[in-house]
Amino acid sequence: MALISESVKNLSVDIRQLSNKIQVIHAELNKFKRSQEASNRFVEGSYSEKLHEIRDVSKKLNADLDELENSALKELYEITTSLQTSLKQDIDNCSQLKDALQQLSEAGQGLCDKSKKDIEFIASRKC
Repeated sequence: MALISESVKNLSVDIRQLSNKIQVIHAELNKFKRSQEASNRFVEGSYSEKLHEIRDVSKKLNADLDELENSALKELYEITTSLQTSLKQDIDNCSQLKDALQQLSEAGQGLCDKSKKDIEFIASRKC
């Protein structure tokens, strides 16, 4: 059997060793906590930076798309206007040609009528 005083000494040494280990573990935990907090701040900073970059790229893309849309709409308008002008000229030309053909047809009909009367007159004279 061991004496109580020796047991208390051994227990005292064990408690000190345990206390030292607890302090070491506590220090390591604090160090790990600070490291994780630093990592978390880095992740938050990276997130904010990337979010800002994404929004900047999105704004630029939207601006470029708006510019492209406006350019395409302007070109479409110009093409449409040009085609409409050309078609209107074709319609006007067709109307003029139709009127001219109508006048020519009427003139031809008049000549036919006149020639027919002339032929009838000549035929009646000869007979």
